[in-house]
Amino acid sequence: SLTIHIGSDYADNSPLSNTASIDTNQTTDPVPGNNSDTETVTVTRRADLRVTKTAAPDPATAGTDETFTVKVKNLGPSDNAGYTLTDLVPSGTSFVSASGACAEASGTVTCTSAGLALNAEDMFTITVHVDPGFTDGGTLTNTASIASSATADPNSANDSSTSTTTVNRSADLRVTKTAAPDPATAGTDET
Repeated sequence: SLTIHIGSDYADNSPLSNTASIDTNQTTDPVPGNNSDTETVTVTRRADLRVTKTAAPDPATAGTDETFTVKVKNLGPSDNAGYTLTDLVPSGTSFVSASGACAEASGTVTCTSAGLALNAEDMFTITVHVDPGFTDGGTLTNTASIASSATADPNSANDSSTSTTTVNRSADLRVTKTAAPDPATAGTDET
């Protein structure tokens, strides 16, 4: 019996062959043609991608920007050959920007990766502007999900993550006052 470890970067759907042979034999072998045997198996990749999402600041303030940080980690056991992550811009906000591997179109941010090695992690940031009229004490909910993967994922339960942030209103009220005429005269009206 022989146990080997197949590298996480082994090519997907590729054959892996192993041959065992008799190297030396002290006794004459009447059938030397069966002194070796080769076993071939097909190696497939599986990569468990885990998505986590956070929002900052928390709580958020209506009328300011909110930044979502999305992390995708490859829990293995194989390397990932590429994936796409999508994130809908939440209602009550407007898109501001996203990190380089992401683009926004029609209210959906799409982030792409050409591949992710075993135990490696990608990080994407998405910034939105919270509407000034967002409900005071309301909840800003946003979800990022793996939309497609070039490598089979054995655990789809962790392919999405949702951040939930309370939004508060804050208003800086400024009072200005003027008097006319200036200078005032005793015995007259002042406005």
